[in-house]
Amino acid sequence: MKKSETGFITRIVTLIMVCVMALSLIPNVSANAATTSKSTAYKSTKTMTCYLAGRERKTITMPADIAKISFGSQSAVKMRKASSRKVVVSGIRNGKTKFTVITKDKRRIVCNVVRTTKFTMSPSKKRVINTNIKLKYVKSSNTKLATVKLAKNKKSFTVTTKKKGTVKITVRYSNNKVETLRLVVAHQHTWKTVVDKDEWDEPIYEEKPIIEYHAAWPDGTYADELDDSGAKVQWCIDHCIHCFPNCPDPDPAGRCALQVCQSASNPVIVGYEKVQTGTKHHNAVTHQECTTCGARK
Repeated sequence: MKKSETGFITRIVTLIMVCVMALSLIPNVSANAATTSKSTAYKSTKTMTCYLAGRERKTITMPADIAKISFGSQSAVKMRKASSRKVVVSGIRNGKTKFTVITKDKRRIVCNVVRTTKFTMSPSKKRVINTNIKLKYVKSSNTKLATVKLAKNKKSFTVTTKKKGTVKITVRYSNNKVETLRLVVAHQHTWKTVVDKDEWDEPIYEEKPIIEYHAAWPDGTYADELDDSGAKVQWCIDHCIHCFPNCPDPDPAGRCALQVCQSASNPVIVGYEKVQTGTKHHNAVTHQECTTCGARK
């Protein structure tokens, strides 16, 4: 009995020690979880957008050294890390993409990059557009609104705006490809109404039957010459063997003129025609257009 009691007590003590050891591990697990959470948290998250006009090349500077960078599709825009804080983006074809930067001080920055042929400037401003390919020439469609000047190294051109309006800038690259950029010099739209189509009345037609009235034999053969009762009597005198057995010219079919249907009770549809029954009025088709830049709404 004593040996059995000693074994029981030993087992109880062992179980208590296991529980104490398990409880001592719980704070460590919580501490590890807290450390992991802290390591993946960011001080801030920021989203920005960069617009590229045609084959424009821009350098984007991050606020701190780059720890990690991931790029989206590079079909519309070529992107590369140029230094510890700088990313270079170059327009290829119209479209959009993005890249994401994690800085060493735990900031997350998402940069959307849009390549387009349309850009906006304010009046009386200058903008230097660096390109990722050499240029042959640039030309403004309206030098009263904006002028363009090619740099000596032919790797950039300067746009100088004068007043509000829309200008087309023609760019020829060194590979002889030509691109037209649309510059909108910002302004307050002044709308006017432009008539695309004058108001008009549309005739409304209905299809109606063309009806004629004919005297007819039972088989449908017209017998208009027998529409008169006197003509029927005369026909029977000459041809009907039922009314006049000794008639001089019997009808081979043995018909009697009394079988002829009167025209007044025998309408016949001989065709159809379209008849105008009224009109439907349509208002003029119009749109609003800006007198300065030609924008529509």
